[in-house]
Amino acid sequence: PGIPVIGLEGRTLDSDRMSHEALQLIRRLNPNFTDLTKPVRAMSGGQRQTVAIARALYFNARILISHDSADVFEVCDRVTVMKNGAVVDTVRIADVTQEEILAMIILGQKPQVAA
Repeated sequence: PGIPVIGLEGRTLDSDRMSHEALQLIRRLNPNFTDLTKPVRAMSGGQRQTVAIARALYFNARILISHDSADVFEVCDRVTVMKNGAVVDTVRIADVTQEEILAMIILGQKPQVAA
């Protein structure tokens, strides 16, 4: 028994499976996230951001736009840094540190390669 889907007679949503998958994604991003039953409008900004990223992961989003550089290390394989509407650089997460990404954000310059 599931929740009927309007417009798709005979099809239902498996709420137990949906809750389990949501919990797995949310806990992957934020192990301290405690209440999945709370309406999004009642969540903190950080919790709302976690829900938005989990939603993007669930639907296999090819692009994620975020103002928080910490997010990219959890879920992305590449990052494009922009400053004042211009692209600074696109780098693979495996090739840079969080400090280098922050420097690109703050300075608006590509990371310096050590010789």
